[in-house]
Amino acid sequence: MNKTILTALAFSIISTSSCFCNVNSLIKESINGNSQAQLELAKHYEQKKYNRLMFHWYEKAAKNGNEQAEEILANIYFNRGDVDKAFKLAQKLSENNNKTGKSILAYYYCWGAFEIPVDKHLALKYAEESREIPLSKAVLSNYYLNGFWEINKDVNTALKLAAESFDEGCDEGGCIYNRICVLERLKNNPKYMQINNKLRNSEYIDGVINSIFVFGEVNQANIALKKIEPYIDNKSSSFYYLLAVIEKQLGNTTKSSDYYLKAAELWNSRALFDLFKACFNKRNIEEKDKLKAKNYAKLSLKSKQPTLIAKLYFLINEMNSYYNIPKEVLPDNINWETIIKEGADNGHPMLMALHAYNIGKNNSEYSKYMNQARKMGAIRGIKNCLSQCKDFKKWLEIGVELGDIECIFLMSKAKLSGIVTNYNSEEMSVEKDELKAIEYLKYTLKHGHPKAAYFLFHYYSKEIRAYLEEKNKDLFAKIWRGEKVLQPKTKAKS
Repeated sequence: MNKTILTALAFSIISTSSCFCNVNSLIKESINGNSQAQLELAKHYEQKKYNRLMFHWYEKAAKNGNEQAEEILANIYFNRGDVDKAFKLAQKLSENNNKTGKSILAYYYCWGAFEIPVDKHLALKYAEESREIPLSKAVLSNYYLNGFWEINKDVNTALKLAAESFDEGCDEGGCIYNRICVLERLKNNPKYMQINNKLRNSEYIDGVINSIFVFGEVNQANIALKKIEPYIDNKSSSFYYLLAVIEKQLGNTTKSSDYYLKAAELWNSRALFDLFKACFNKRNIEEKDKLKAKNYAKLSLKSKQPTLIAKLYFLINEMNSYYNIPKEVLPDNINWETIIKEGADNGHPMLMALHAYNIGKNNSEYSKYMNQARKMGAIRGIKNCLSQCKDFKKWLEIGVELGDIECIFLMSKAKLSGIVTNYNSEEMSVEKDELKAIEYLKYTLKHGHPKAAYFLFHYYSKEIRAYLEEKNKDLFAKIWRGEKVLQPKTKAKS
């Protein structure tokens, strides 16, 4: 845009003679390359809501090295979902030790974004170095919500940081606050609905999307479409995913597919996984579906998003019997051990447990990964693994290492019989070991498993039944009913 046109546009929007001289002076200084004048002129146009001129002068000021303009632009791009521009500006700011830049980098490395793989350790570093910035508080609250290597799970601290973040003007803090309330069943918290009402009118696209899902408007497709109409030029992967869901509900399958593809291309984890799995929902997999699946798998692994990697690993390696997944759809020379370790390092509890199992107890890092998996609640996923994974024996062994009482009880039965059975009544052989079985049964009895006493009773029946019937009928009755009891001492051999 040449100087004559810029000057004409600027003069056309001056509404009062009192500000005419000041703005006129700013325009002249800005055209002459004064970065501070360019910044002030951009702020003026921002107040007047002349967005095209606002962006033009913020960008000019940023290119001329004005750090404040760079900060403002980085935040605007971040809020509008323009990952590429926001990330590049944040990198430049971070190199100058700017905390706003570090907070944006912390966010992108924590959750990942297009062409930015997840790196939870780097994200934590940037968030700690800029923890007074509201966005960094939002990032840190997510670490306290789930726990991480050096951070113990602390829901109260997570809520506090997310609330502070939102109250200080960061809508992402509100999104995380709501996520905590949903996960921890705290929806009665008055601040929950207060935040959602504010997010509905936010300029932060992910905040708007969050409120749409919370209020159930996504199930009322026309209302949701009207709500997101102002953001139609947005480049956010979440935005495209939401559009895909809405168009699907309206029956517009072609539009829905297009939006799914756009979301997947921007590394949206839900879109990538849904599209990958959709390739195998047909009886006969066509060559074009194989090529599509291979591309989705490549993007998924490249993103290093731990939840997405875990889903993909289980679908391909542990549940392949449920799907017809040919080997040629997978990226070449895929190294699952490396990928699992990356997911473990990025904080996925099931991948931590799996990595520990893979490296074995003799490895010096075994305890580190298994203890962290236990600490972060990997036990919660074991039941699904036992019922859905083809190698359920492996997951039973992992469950035992994690200290899951049900897994230890199942393993005790397996060690007695030499056969392990999963929830689907499928069987696999194991090495019989009666001494280990009794050790496991005693442990589960001590921790209140309702069937442990019953199995112990049957194992010891020849030796103790007569003693119990004769000496302590009440104790015998309790054991017979499967109640928790202390095992009686047997007489010493003469």
